[in-house]
Amino acid sequence: MKKLITLTIAGLLLVAPTHRALAFNLPSVGAANPLASTEKHDTQALSSEQESIKKDLVAALSELLDAQNQIAVAVQDKEMAAQTKVLIDTLQSGNVQDEDVERAVATTEENDKNIQEKQKSYNSLDAESKKKLAEALVPYAKGSALTVKVGKDFAQWISKAKDALAEAAPTALCSLKSKFDFGMNVGPKIPTLGSQMAGTTGELIAFCKSNDLEVSNAEDALGDL
Repeated sequence: MKKLITLTIAGLLLVAPTHRALAFNLPSVGAANPLASTEKHDTQALSSEQESIKKDLVAALSELLDAQNQIAVAVQDKEMAAQTKVLIDTLQSGNVQDEDVERAVATTEENDKNIQEKQKSYNSLDAESKKKLAEALVPYAKGSALTVKVGKDFAQWISKAKDALAEAAPTALCSLKSKFDFGMNVGPKIPTLGSQMAGTTGELIAFCKSNDLEVSNAEDALGDL
């Protein structure tokens, strides 16, 4: 009898916490994590989407840097040619780090400004150099078009990521911010970069047209930008 009473009391003690938890709307021992069930956004899917957009950005930057490298060779800018070659090799290595992409974005933008500033001097290039410059138009156009697309993709992703961060539990917020760090920092720069690249491509196409150089493939790649 004594043993039966002991077992009964033990059973009540195990059940009691669960009832108290229910009374105060608290999770009982062994209950599923309530934070996971209240999330409206699939953070894992957002992380995967960020990686996919990053891959597209790397592809766009590879095209743009290839074009800028060809232009640097055409105008005999050895410093820009060497710099872009290193970045191209890095982006095509298959082991691209976030900081590599950030450096490529900054370098691509700086190179583009340099090209814009020197466009007037391109009239003095010889025929062979102008031909080499024209060959850079297709990758410039392809890279520009893809960068514009990536900019739009990032804008949509950032909107969803901000919502996910706003509803995240305090205990998960720090980890989530770290996961989204690349997209939140680099993403806002890409729409402007795409617009800048497309503008330069258009100017280079106009220059090559004025010199009776082939530009139709570049125009097709650029599309309506």
